[in-house]
Amino acid sequence: MRIGFAGLGRMGVPMARNIAAAGFDLTLWTRSTDKAQALATDLGCDVAESPRALSDASDVVVTMLGDDLASQEVHTGLFAGATRTYVEMGTMSPDYIHWLGAQAPKGSTVIDAQVSGTNTGRDRCAAGIMVGYDKATAAPLRPLLAALGRQTVCPGRLGAGAVMKLVVNSLIHGISHTLAEAQGYGPRDMAVILPFMRKETPRKQLCLSVVGKATRRWISPIGTAICCGPKGSR
Repeated sequence: MRIGFAGLGRMGVPMARNIAAAGFDLTLWTRSTDKAQALATDLGCDVAESPRALSDASDVVVTMLGDDLASQEVHTGLFAGATRTYVEMGTMSPDYIHWLGAQAPKGSTVIDAQVSGTNTGRDRCAAGIMVGYDKATAAPLRPLLAALGRQTVCPGRLGAGAVMKLVVNSLIHGISHTLAEAQGYGPRDMAVILPFMRKETPRKQLCLSVVGKATRRWISPIGTAICCGPKGSR
């Protein structure tokens, strides 16, 4: 399977590396030609001169772009090429995903495959991929998705992946905010609070596992800034 990959940012670069490591025939494109060429030299793959050229060189195009507008600009060129399967993995709005599906060439398939979790672990894979399609439609892409994430779920329809990503983010940020606020009422050192809460109840342990490393990394400075105000103000 020939894979085109567009968007070589913080998430995109390790994803492209995983695709190459899985043995796929990979072609890259990003706005910075030098960046794409440097990675392509490292991976031993090709670089396309434009989104349309990337589409012409690929069976499936995967995009990891920053927002709706960036995705729209790139897909204008992609849709002019030969590819008929497009997988948008950036965090996009559900409305945009539906619009993108409506704009795709006749006979094309647009799949939203939102990622959750970081890509900085040992295998540098996302913790999970939420695919906005049913399992049967997504089945041919399973080997590709397996190279990019440790778990794949199929909510069942176009845009459902984007909705599920919003749900996951809302849950994580809501828990993070709640813990930050709670920190204002207790010890400022979360190293004291978190071990106690983990042992308190299974439900609390579940909540803390959702927040994970992000909580330990961000909650103390955020909690102090939001809840306690400037140093010495209380």
